Amino acid sequence: MVSPPAMSFLGTLWRRSGGRLPTLGPIIGWLQPSSGLLGVRWISSNALSTLELLEKAAYRSERRQAMKLLKEARPVLRSYAKAAKTSDSPDSSAVPAQRLTDVMNKLLALCQTKEAISSLFMDLVKDGVKPNQRSYALVMGALLKGSPKWDDLKVVQKLRDRMLSEGFTDNRETVLGQLHLASLQTSTRAQQYVTLWTQVRDNGIALQDADYAYFFDVPPTSDFEGHIADVVSTMRSRGVDPAVADQLRQKWTSLKEKFENDNHS
Repeated sequence: MVSPPAMSFLGTLWRRSGGRLPTLGPIIGWLQPSSGLLGVRWISSNALSTLELLEKAAYRSERRQAMKLLKEARPVLRSYAKAAKTSDSPDSSAVPAQRLTDVMNKLLALCQTKEAISSLFMDLVKDGVKPNQRSYALVMGALLKGSPKWDDLKVVQKLRDRMLSEGFTDNRETVLGQLHLASLQTSTRAQQYVTLWTQVRDNGIALQDADYAYFFDVPPTSDFEGHIADVVSTMRSRGVDPAVADQLRQKWTSLKEKFENDNHS
């Protein structure tokens, strides 16, 4: 019996050939289930060609072509992902899991909306493609662009939980997600910012210059002077634009002076 992925692939060959496949018999033979690695062994070079075409389009940032090819390639990805997951020994028909993950990341980077990237990520994970930290960063980064909604932040939090459970560590995107969530909690916001800053500093989590503004959004009182000084010092040691650090510190200092003057008047 020919496997479902094989039937899908044969259907594609049939349509492209105008209904004429003189070598159909040998191809079916190549795609027969076996008792080996998969239960289905993709010995046919056509399956690998399908993956290579998808890779080529993805690496060239040909979004429409890549997404079109993906529909035909998903059975191939599923089979290769299963092979990579269950293989106990090297096999000529197997594809390294990292190669599939690289294709996944290239496809995610081509998505133009957060809905599209979230949907594609979940589809490929269901197909068995294993995400890496870059995969999670791409999805969470898309969800956090602009002014993320509450539902977006909840998805980011779930992705973070899953990422950490798989042995990865926090990165810029997970920190931003936590900062966004903290910003919605007025009573504990400042303390959460301080706690997150300690995590960023101690774990060497890289941020973009604009991200540091969150850590200056604390009450302009002497209680937070040490925190502000620490943030500024770390920004400078990390090579952040000095103008950015000085501007953020000056803004906080001005608010502190105004706050103290108002209390004395």
